[in-house]
Amino acid sequence: MSATPTAARRLAEAIGAVDIRPHLADVRAPVLVLHDTGLEGIDEAAMRWLADALPDGRLRLVHRSSALPAILPDSALVDEMEEFLTGSRSGGRRDVLTTVFTDIVGSTAALAEAGDERWRSIHAAHDEALRRSIARFSGTEANTTGDGIVATFPLPSAALHFATQALDSAAALGLELRVGVHSGELIMRGDGLVGLAVHAAARICAAADPGRIMVSDTVRSLLLGFPFAFEPAGEHELKGVPDRWRLWYCVDGPDSTEARPT
Repeated sequence: MSATPTAARRLAEAIGAVDIRPHLADVRAPVLVLHDTGLEGIDEAAMRWLADALPDGRLRLVHRSSALPAILPDSALVDEMEEFLTGSRSGGRRDVLTTVFTDIVGSTAALAEAGDERWRSIHAAHDEALRRSIARFSGTEANTTGDGIVATFPLPSAALHFATQALDSAAALGLELRVGVHSGELIMRGDGLVGLAVHAAARICAAADPGRIMVSDTVRSLLLGFPFAFEPAGEHELKGVPDRWRLWYCVDGPDSTEARPT
């Protein structure tokens, strides 16, 4: 949503003028009242009163670092909502992250040409280069796929810096990668990742042309105003993922030479 300061003030005044207290006793459905103890301007005592005034009100206190609970609900909020709706929590830590899948193009042919020992050495050097880049850009290695690596990053810009560097380091070893990038909510359980966002990133990687970084429209939108350039890659159906997806190729970005591992 967006509004001018005047419109925002009028909306806040209109909301503040509404008095729902006479109607609270008529609410028969269970109500979950969530209060962020770190959010300024909202009194915890008022939220406790609201929960008590509802016939079946349930107050849960959480502490979050974000002031945008409705837009980016974190694991604390989602856990409370899941337990309220289902009676239990599925477990695992939730977060909004950017997932990157890499894949070596033509790995079988490269193996046949290089031979087992030489290919093992090249592959190990490639994996090590990717892991250095993941660490440099504050990412976390989630998995290896045999011909690639799955990593998550707290910021989409960091993910694209890593992806660009991954292409460069692979090329230095005579390899070619395709890379897929998507941002979304994930569930982290142990060393694994769960969530539709993970599958979307994998399918985006599979759809990418060799030597290119393909990203979702979500990633592109999050980076509007940043010095990254994108070109349209059309709409795609991603196997196992609902809807049609508008995808983009990252074709240019800020020079990250100084941040590259040595």
